Amino acid sequence: MALRHAGPGEIVNLAPLGGGVARAKTVALVNTKTFEAVRLVSKGKVIPNHQVPGAITLHCLEGRVLLSLERSQVELAAGQRCFWTRAPRTPWRGSRTHPSP
Repeated sequence: MALRHAGPGEIVNLAPLGGGVARAKTVALVNTKTFEAVRLVSKGKVIPNHQVPGAITLHCLEGRVLLSLERSQVELAAGQRCFWTRAPRTPWRGSRTHPSP
């Protein structure tokens, strides 16, 4: 059975998962010929190099994500995002599922 993706104008819940992150899986939210939106759940694991054609926006919903680029590292905290005109070929790592108290 094919996964159902969100349609135009449909609301998608991106609220933090909190304690539900342990059961959460990565899921494609929208997938068209020109646009893809994925809720990526890493739970501290490395996500291998991922290449997409065109621009990419990475938005950290909760916890932190670390990208090791060629000449630097970028770490995003919950609520932060960054944009590239071409996706960097780099592995991503969720460095911490939840912020420290």
